[in-house]
Amino acid sequence: MKTSTIFLLTSLFFSGIISGFAQTTAEEPMRLSGPRVGVTGVTGNMAEYLEGHGLSPFMSQFGWQFETRYFQTESGYQGLIEFVPLLAGLESRQASVSANVLVGFRTPSGLEFGVGPNFSARGLFSYDPIVTTSLIYAVGHSFKVDEVNIPVNIAFSPSANGARITALVGFNIKKKNNSLKH
Repeated sequence: MKTSTIFLLTSLFFSGIISGFAQTTAEEPMRLSGPRVGVTGVTGNMAEYLEGHGLSPFMSQFGWQFETRYFQTESGYQGLIEFVPLLAGLESRQASVSANVLVGFRTPSGLEFGVGPNFSARGLFSYDPIVTTSLIYAVGHSFKVDEVNIPVNIAFSPSANGARITALVGFNIKKKNNSLKH
């Protein structure tokens, strides 16, 4: 299936979900941002390239998730916008950066999923930097411990050169208008 077809179907899917839950509460947008750590494994030509240069197809991930809840229904369904910049592979000679923008949805039980563009750059300080783009699909669950949210997510990003599969965990606390309640 072509990437443009997948993107179109995904967009229509999210449009249907969001319009189906049009009755929202009057709350202000809520920011649920926080640190993320994890690991990414690559497959296909990307893995062969790394292994051919004596590098592992698995790499660390460190970053921050900027999340804004832009609506919540009376029954607890939430619409999300997320921006997740990540620094990967610090343990290797091929560190890379990526930026991910996702439109997401969370159920009252904490199940969440999202889709959006991924921009990755490797070898920024070399003579031959490589910049790639792809779609990223994510699914996860946010666990609540007291006032702290602990999101655990799995993301899949297919491309012509192979796929990346990422597992991330982090934490955040609910903030309104950039201030904490005490």
